[in-house]
Amino acid sequence: GCLFDCPAFDISIRSDGLVRHSGPRFDNTGGPIESRIDRNGLAQKAMALRVARIDEMRESYQSKADGCVNLFSDMPTIYLWMSWKEGNRNKSVFLDAGCVGPTVPAERLDALIKTVDQVVGSSVLLEQRKRAKPSNGTSR
Repeated sequence: GCLFDCPAFDISIRSDGLVRHSGPRFDNTGGPIESRIDRNGLAQKAMALRVARIDEMRESYQSKADGCVNLFSDMPTIYLWMSWKEGNRNKSVFLDAGCVGPTVPAERLDALIKTVDQVVGSSVLLEQRKRAKPSNGTSR
């Protein structure tokens, strides 16, 4: 629901270290990009997921019923989806960043996002794409 130059994108990280950045931000600035992270990066991501305690989270944090004491509009949204081969498990968490309340794990999700960003370099890639985009909106 962003009206301006918003960083809307998807990150896929596979267990073998393949990382794929795609979605509107990348589609509009040269297309998806793939890279790899090493074992250390995978270990950092795995540790961040454990620390975030994803399994304990609700599937949604976007309304008063989800624990939002306050709900500020026009904030970013985060959708996290994970799949584990062992046990054939899936987990998804949808967070409206404007959802604030004592049971909303915003700090844990924020720490997870920062770690993932450090490991896969999303902010750096987005900034490179933004600089490479001429003012007329087309890719170079």
